[in-house]
Amino acid sequence: MLRPLFEKHSNAHLIEIIELEDAYTDEAKHMAQQLLNERHVLPSSQKSMAVDFWREKIKDEFRTLIKQKPAFSSNFLEEEEFKALYQEAYEYHKERQELFEIDLTKYWAAIL
Repeated sequence: MLRPLFEKHSNAHLIEIIELEDAYTDEAKHMAQQLLNERHVLPSSQKSMAVDFWREKIKDEFRTLIKQKPAFSSNFLEEEEFKALYQEAYEYHKERQELFEIDLTKYWAAIL
């Protein structure tokens, strides 16, 4: 039943199905992994796609995640790799914040 639906998905989307802990059933995750195996996707490629998935997810949801401090689990990544992705997202958001800060010293004369 799931096979015809999942066969249309890209390998990256199948990785997403496997990685999202509460979003899919165990049957769906098993089918996604089976299809990746049938497509002869190398474990290193699967891990690379998982890193890309988590990098985007953590970067996009960083402000929410940093407040909630959820414990992620992955079929492909170790805890240290998650820490590195969080650090990368932190640096990204810090840089963005610095880009959008307003230098108020330029406007002091107008305020006084």
